[in-house]
Amino acid sequence: MMAIHLSSGLSQQTEINYMSKLGEYIALKLNHVFPTLTIHNNLEVAKRNITENQKWAYDEIKRIVPAFEPYWNLRKKNILDIGTGLGGKLPYYIESGAKSVIGVDINLQNLRAAYDHIRASGLSSVIQLVQCDAARLPFPDNSFDSIISINVFEHIEKVDYAVREVYRVIKPGGLALLHLPPYYSAWGPHLENWIHFPWPHLLFSEKTLMRVAAIEDRKKHLNDQFIESARIDWQHNNNRIPGINHVTLQHFHQMVLKSGFFILQLKLLPTGYDFLNSSNSVYKKLLLQILIQATNIPILQEVIVTKMVYVLQKRLQEIN
Repeated sequence: MMAIHLSSGLSQQTEINYMSKLGEYIALKLNHVFPTLTIHNNLEVAKRNITENQKWAYDEIKRIVPAFEPYWNLRKKNILDIGTGLGGKLPYYIESGAKSVIGVDINLQNLRAAYDHIRASGLSSVIQLVQCDAARLPFPDNSFDSIISINVFEHIEKVDYAVREVYRVIKPGGLALLHLPPYYSAWGPHLENWIHFPWPHLLFSEKTLMRVAAIEDRKKHLNDQFIESARIDWQHNNNRIPGINHVTLQHFHQMVLKSGFFILQLKLLPTGYDFLNSSNSVYKKLLLQILIQATNIPILQEVIVTKMVYVLQKRLQEIN
């Protein structure tokens, strides 16, 4: 009986290994079929160089701002930017009329690069930098007129705490402008510089995706070329994609509702939104409208939505 048990165990393990290798093989084949997108090529360039990253971040915030309309108004306001990174987007807030900006980031090396950028821009008197976790902001209640966060909340480990902290430190009547992708969106795993086909996490386990990305990196050597904060540790990841919290659209929305914020506006942008929206083609415009309608269908929205764009307001009665 014991011999039979051992044989069965080995057979099962062999089957698991076979399926794992088969998954890697299929994922690699798919990866070679799909070309890299222009937006991902631009991101790759931005990850190679601090200056290029700062330029990319500046252009990115300019591209994103229209999604917050008609509520983008920073004039004479004290702003908190959560997830400042290398500081590229901070000067744009001052150009938009902000009175002052505090940028926070958990990564000290990011802030050192951001400090050099702000000083070189001559904005040290109106922009400050603070190292902290967004889940524990070192500011008093009701400190800021507006809070902005661009593509950061999907990376925060204690994301529910961070949402509550945003509510705590914003002034009554103040606006929080949040822009982030849900995990099951097309590029939710944030491995697009290595894995080129969309929704890979719907087809393969994180273990398989990490192995495939590592195989591709051995060919491209991207990790060695990237700035430190953009690198991925292939060896010590416990077969999990590092740096993401797997927050879904529904889960994040529930956090917002529980926080006490009033939702002034929520835009659910579908996959391909920027490409289709910038096209003059009647067919692409029609496809965009179909995708926008699909973002309202609960079963589909988790995978169709590429960005959640929130404009949140802290209720005025918080003054009392």
